[in-house]
Amino acid sequence: LHKVERALERVEEGTYGICESCGESIPVARLEVLPYATTCVSCARKA
Repeated sequence: LHKVERALERVEEGTYGICESCGESIPVARLEVLPYATTCVSCARKA
């Protein structure tokens, strides 16, 4: 639930869909699968 709440906060902040690590856009396909994703695939792999 916390991840969903954080995603909603990011929508309000205007940062939803932007990777928290590198600042690049998170692909829509990733957000469709993980709507609460905060990192792009590349950064998620590095973690």
